[in-house]
Amino acid sequence: MRITAYILLLLVFMGCNADKKNDTKTEVFHLPIITVPPYKDTVKKNDMHSLRGWGGVFIGKFRFSTDSINFPYKPDTLFYKDYLEGNMWNITEDTVNATGFEIIPNYSYMVAYSVWGEPPTYYYPVYVINETQTTKYFNGDGKEVFALEEAIDSSRKWRPIGRKGWNFCGNGLYGMKVHPSEYIMCLFPRCKGNYKTLMRIRFNICGTIYVSAPFKGEINYDQFHFGKEGYDKWLAIEPSQYTCHLYFYDSRPLDYDKATN
Repeated sequence: MRITAYILLLLVFMGCNADKKNDTKTEVFHLPIITVPPYKDTVKKNDMHSLRGWGGVFIGKFRFSTDSINFPYKPDTLFYKDYLEGNMWNITEDTVNATGFEIIPNYSYMVAYSVWGEPPTYYYPVYVINETQTTKYFNGDGKEVFALEEAIDSSRKWRPIGRKGWNFCGNGLYGMKVHPSEYIMCLFPRCKGNYKTLMRIRFNICGTIYVSAPFKGEINYDQFHFGKEGYDKWLAIEPSQYTCHLYFYDSRPLDYDKATN
């Protein structure tokens, strides 16, 4: 009986220790609070009337424990120690681990932001988070990330309302290590419009395509169409699979279906 009692006590003790180990919680991503300085001018939503020629804006890299992000944001040590300037040209797909990210848009959160010295307009944050146990790679081009917005058109098909920006010399390309429990923050224009539909974010990260969960948004219907001047006019007459892959990350513009029908 004594031996049996000792065994039972030992099992109970081991179970309690196991429970304590299970109580150890890993870091969990939570939406940070974003603070911006007051602007003298009235901040408005972006007024877009054609398919936009650039993606989201790269802001920086942060830890899950970051509770707030203050603007204007200045890169810190966390940013620079994992920044790979130009090195993404030299990293092959075999050595890059870009799988396992999760894309979380926060469309309801509007951030006043100024790009390239222009008057501030409203943007919404999108987070590329690493909840895995391994380091991932993220890449971009200067302030631009390789991503675009998609929306459902009147025929209930997903269509891009943006495209990859133009890079003439490749000097702005970079890589970024994203360790476990870290995330990349980007901003996308919050547009005004009378067409309410579902939207989502499409990323091309080191050759891996990511698509976020859909969310409710609003745009101008003209954002499905190309502009009538410049490079957009050239792209509008090139409805090839190669063009879709290179500039739209395998999404297909509405005007391409019209051109092939």
